[in-house]
Amino acid sequence: LTVRWVFSGGTAVAEQGWFQRPCSECPEVPPYYYYEVRINDLKPGGVVAVGLGPRDYNMSRQPGWDTGSAAYHGDDGMLFHESGTGKVAGPLFGAGDTVGCGLDTTRHEVFWTRNGKLLGLHVPNFLRDCYPLIGIDSKGSYTVNFGASAPFKFDLRQHFSAVLPPRAGHHPAFAFTSEPAAAARRTQARRAEVQRKAWSLVQI
Repeated sequence: LTVRWVFSGGTAVAEQGWFQRPCSECPEVPPYYYYEVRINDLKPGGVVAVGLGPRDYNMSRQPGWDTGSAAYHGDDGMLFHESGTGKVAGPLFGAGDTVGCGLDTTRHEVFWTRNGKLLGLHVPNFLRDCYPLIGIDSKGSYTVNFGASAPFKFDLRQHFSAVLPPRAGHHPAFAFTSEPAAAARRTQARRAEVQRKAWSLVQI
C-alpha cells in the first residue's frame, strides 16, 4: 500500500492490531510481528516516524510522544517512548530508506530495522496490545509492506530462525512455531483479508 500525503501530515493507524495474549481476534499469538515502510519521497526537512501505539492514538500527534506508543523518528534518529523527548539515538533516515518495526511477543520488546539491518534500538517491557503507527509532518509518500505484497528487506525468518523455522505458506509477518493445518488455513485467510483492508487513514 502506497500512501501520499498532500497536506501538512499526521499519523496513520493500521486497522489490524498486534496482540500479545490470546483473544477472539488472535486465538494464537505469534512470537513476532513485523512491518516495513519505504519512504518514497519527502519534502526537505520533513519527518517520518515508524512505530507502534494504541488503536485510538491521537492522529494529530507524532507516534512515540503519547502514552502507549513507541517510534523511531527519521529527522534526528531518536527513539521516542511515551515522551516528546527522544531517549536513544540511531541513524537518520529519509527518502529512499526502508524502516521496519517489529514486536517480539516472547520478550515483550519492540525493535527496529533500517535498510534490511537490525538496529540497536529497542523498547523492553512493552506489554500492551498495539497497532502499527506511521507519522509524517510534511508532503511526501511512503509504501507500507506487511509481507504479503513483497519480500521484506530484513530477513526476519533467518534472523530469528531459532523460533521461526521455515514453513511453506505462512504469512512472513505473522510466523508461528507450530499450528494445526486447519487452524493455519483459517489464520492465513483472515490475515489475507486484513492485508486487503490495509490501513485506516486519516489525513490531518
